[in-house]
Amino acid sequence: MRIRCRYWQWFFKHRNLLKTIVVIFILEGCNSTHENFIFPEKEYPLLYNDVQVNKVFSDDKTFPDCIPQYSSHLVNFKYWIWKKRHSAGELKDFVTANFKLPSSYIDSTQYKNNILDHIKDVSKVLLIKAEKQSDHTSLIHLPNDFIIPGGRFRETYYWDTYFTLLGYARLNQKNVVYEVAENMAFLINNFGHIPNGNRSYYLSRSQPPFFSLIVEMTAKLFGDSMYIHYLPELIKEYQFWMNNPDKDPIFEHSIVLKDSVILNRYFDRLNGPRIEMYSEDLKTFERYKNQIDDTNNFYRNIRSTAESGWDFSTRWLQNDNDKWSIKTLDILPVDLNCLFYQLEKTISKGYQLQNDKKAFIYAKLATRRKENIEHLFWNDSAGYYFDYNFITKHQMMKFTLAGVYPLFTGIADSSEAIKVRDNIRKYFLKSGGVVTTLTNSGLQWDYPNGWAPLEWITIQSLNNYHFSGLADTIKIRWIQVNENCFYRTHKMLEKYNVVDTAYAPRNGEYPTQDGFGWTNGVYIDLTLFRD
Repeated sequence: MRIRCRYWQWFFKHRNLLKTIVVIFILEGCNSTHENFIFPEKEYPLLYNDVQVNKVFSDDKTFPDCIPQYSSHLVNFKYWIWKKRHSAGELKDFVTANFKLPSSYIDSTQYKNNILDHIKDVSKVLLIKAEKQSDHTSLIHLPNDFIIPGGRFRETYYWDTYFTLLGYARLNQKNVVYEVAENMAFLINNFGHIPNGNRSYYLSRSQPPFFSLIVEMTAKLFGDSMYIHYLPELIKEYQFWMNNPDKDPIFEHSIVLKDSVILNRYFDRLNGPRIEMYSEDLKTFERYKNQIDDTNNFYRNIRSTAESGWDFSTRWLQNDNDKWSIKTLDILPVDLNCLFYQLEKTISKGYQLQNDKKAFIYAKLATRRKENIEHLFWNDSAGYYFDYNFITKHQMMKFTLAGVYPLFTGIADSSEAIKVRDNIRKYFLKSGGVVTTLTNSGLQWDYPNGWAPLEWITIQSLNNYHFSGLADTIKIRWIQVNENCFYRTHKMLEKYNVVDTAYAPRNGEYPTQDGFGWTNGVYIDLTLFRD
């Protein structure tokens, strides 16, 4: 009896501990979702907020990319207990005990003496095996191997992918091009669009729609049947961006102007701090809320700018001297609408190959869009294409490299192309290539930075109109910047200072990253196997 009483005394004394152990066993057997990805901000909201607000990591993207070692139920329960006994200063200890921290891809240890050998080695590292993806993280599983940019960017990014694939295509890695195209089709079929990246926190937005050009790339490698193969996905992507503008003159990505003119803008479907920049967005809002013109749409403007890929640039500002006079939602971007002209033509071609009468419908849509682009974006006196603010009903009158897209897609006539070429030479051409904008604002998509995708687009645009002299000058200068930086730092960067080429590029919300997918792809395409 005495022994039995001791057992009961011990049980009574430790009853709370035993309850905790039972709960842990129950929770450990639970899983919070049947999907293979999670929304960290929803799975463990208190922990997520505490980690981000207290800046446990210098980069807000780190925690959303962490790999949990336990179910979210168990993590939440453990944190509830832990929080009662510990301070915020110890929070990193809890995270590292319950999560596997993400790693950055690429560092200088992979340096090779030859730049091409280096890029080939890095390309293998940036090609992520599908079977190595972890369950129950923010990463959305893809059916095939996928390519990432490098550095803090541990997932595939939509418009990055096209420019990165240029290198794989030039190196005749057809299987990579096809598998990546299949991944894009998978995303469209499962989510209705290609997200900014294959993370749960990117699902509310897309990026510049380059899928039609990826399809064109596969067609060059595998034949025109690819246009038919991907036609359903091309149409679904088109529908995502077009919505149903007949119901509302301002309906997400589509804007109906007078005379039933329909054009597109960038639009994120959520309106709150970005998950991957949570504390920074909150801090920015609190600091500048008295100066912000439209506080109701501040976060959506920020998010929509991220959808453009140009995050951030004075291109989207009402006032170049006020970084938070951001008006992306009010702007019809010339480059986006040129890409839609390309998409409409590609859909038309797919139907044409099937002898389907719908080919005529999309050809007509493309023709009409071309006319609208000419009417709204072209400025004959300035000799350039500018974004259009549909609220003020005026062109933005800011010279940016977005203005070359009508040449890239073949919209401009020869006289317009000549004027654009002259402006590129006069204003944009620098010692390292072409500068993205003419405004030295401190934002990373402005002067003095140059970016591989826009260098490539500009070169192709000029070549389309047989301006090979200027195109070759830009190409040679850009390649030189890449090579000089590589042999000096052992890195391929995501962007470069093309004005003072010996200096580092202007950083944005994060330090300049090494890798780097689209820089590698463009370098290979510009230096190897030219047609």
